[in-house]
Amino acid sequence: MILHLGDDVAVRTRDVIAIIDLTQTQGAVTGEMLKEIQRQNRVLVRKGITAKSAVICAGARRPGGAMENPRVYLSPISTTTLAQRANAPLCPEPQEAVSARGGSDDGKPDDGGPDDGRPGDGGPGDGGPGDGGPGAAQM
Repeated sequence: MILHLGDDVAVRTRDVIAIIDLTQTQGAVTGEMLKEIQRQNRVLVRKGITAKSAVICAGARRPGGAMENPRVYLSPISTTTLAQRANAPLCPEPQEAVSARGGSDDGKPDDGGPDDGRPGDGGPGDGGPGDGGPGAAQM
């Protein structure tokens, strides 16, 4: 699946190693790691954006199995939003359809069968032939 990082940048979710919140104070280890990655010129920055998060991605595999160095993308999108996008299901669960005519509690639409409470439904008291209930034909 693809994760959109904003500003026309997208990565494969399987390549994402970590998403770091840049709006919070970084711990010593995280700060040192980001400085080292920046020193090695592996941070991909787009001009004119205010970065809210850093997304660390595994390097691409080259023919023969060699790995490139991991890359870090700076994103204007919050870590919470990126994490939600990365964990979103491919297809959301379908919501149950509600019949316009109503229906029973089992989610099935009412088929208008006997005893649904409507006149002429064949249930008791509907006034149909042989009913004998209120509204029955008098002979």
